[in-house]
Amino acid sequence: MKAKNTTKENTISVKLRKRKNANGTVSLRLDIFHDGKRWVETLKELQLIKFANLVDRKTNKENFTLAEKIAVTRAHQLQSTDYSMVSEAGKKTIVAL
Repeated sequence: MKAKNTTKENTISVKLRKRKNANGTVSLRLDIFHDGKRWVETLKELQLIKFANLVDRKTNKENFTLAEKIAVTRAHQLQSTDYSMVSEAGKKTIVAL
């Protein structure tokens, strides 16, 4: 079997994770691994709430979809910096609520 030729310096990973809070809400976080370093970015504007009705459930679904888009944008930004490409998406992430 051949060993994969990947090193920590070449690995880029952006994962969207959920974390339960004491007040019952769920925080959305980006778990980022890039250039051998790992850090977490919390999406403070996007929290999932305990849903009591269909409106809350729809809001949670929209927030989660937006968080997934932010994760993809962040991964694209990190990849473009590796290849010295200028990315409009990575200059500033704006969350419109």
